[in-house]
Amino acid sequence: MGLIVDAQLHAWREVLPGMQAHREGPFDADVMLPLMREAGVAGAVLVPTSWDPEGNQASIDAAREHPDRFVVMGLLDSLDGLADRLAGWQDEGMLGVRLPCRQEPCATWVETGEIELFWTEAESAGIPVTAFGPGSKLDVIAEGARRHPGLRIAIDHLAMAPPDRVVDVPNDEQLERVIALAALPNVSAKLSSLPLFSREGAPFHDMFEPARRVVDAYGPERCFFGTDLSRQPCSYPEAIAMIREALADLSEDELDLVLGGALTRWLGWTPAPLER
Repeated sequence: MGLIVDAQLHAWREVLPGMQAHREGPFDADVMLPLMREAGVAGAVLVPTSWDPEGNQASIDAAREHPDRFVVMGLLDSLDGLADRLAGWQDEGMLGVRLPCRQEPCATWVETGEIELFWTEAESAGIPVTAFGPGSKLDVIAEGARRHPGLRIAIDHLAMAPPDRVVDVPNDEQLERVIALAALPNVSAKLSSLPLFSREGAPFHDMFEPARRVVDAYGPERCFFGTDLSRQPCSYPEAIAMIREALADLSEDELDLVLGGALTRWLGWTPAPLER
């Protein structure tokens, strides 16, 4: 059995006044590691949040203290000096970039077309990118992937939105759009946060077919399991049980790819096995 590696955990220590985190208190390495061990998760990709006044720092500190458990997809706050910034990205303690297309400043870059500069420089630097583009924002990610075939990009959360959020493309239509992007070999899909998009309780049966169809389209080697645990309506073990049941028709080797093997190959990083 391969290692389970979570493609997305948000990390933060503090919350800016007037902003709301996914849950009360910090969500840092001290909180995550016991939860991961209990669920049998060997490693995780950390994603900083918009509400932490320290920005990327909580994630960077966790990865530096536990390099065998965490890597970071950091947030950019500016495109100024982008080529130099990305050239030193790993020296700052981050492996790749996370691009939330509906949040500032990324939303402005999308509107002004400046996002093209980011795609160009990320491709040139060989930096992996995870991007969240709910609704029509997915078009921006698709165009970047088409124009830059050397860019490694993974679509967060299948570009879906929670049932109570109004977006300009409903989830059932968005699923078809994400599946169509499997034709681009530089695009991967994150099977992350799926319980949040369910209209049912655990084990979230209504998300089984979307997960299966995406794996059928992309192949297990381009699908990454993730939880986005801090905002999920379930426990860590329940999130893992959901994806295992949804993909029960896969072989053991194929399921190992989805649960972590494909992600570690894409990142070029593998966590240490959990001690028994």
